[in-house]
Amino acid sequence: MTAALSERVEIVRSNGLDHAVHRFEAAGLSPREPRRTIVILHGFLDSARTFELLAAPLVAAGFEVV
Repeated sequence: MTAALSERVEIVRSNGLDHAVHRFEAAGLSPREPRRTIVILHGFLDSARTFELLAAPLVAAGFEVV
């Protein structure tokens, strides 16, 4: 069974630049529920959208993906 995927995007300002941080997690989780987190970084000029297919199975395995 695959968990429903929830995505949140936060804008983080660092060194004068705005960065979009995408968080994928199982839909309906309470913010207080414990979960393991995996941080995935892409290279220069790549898009965070390249990780959408990877996020779904990781979330189904119980991870929050950032």
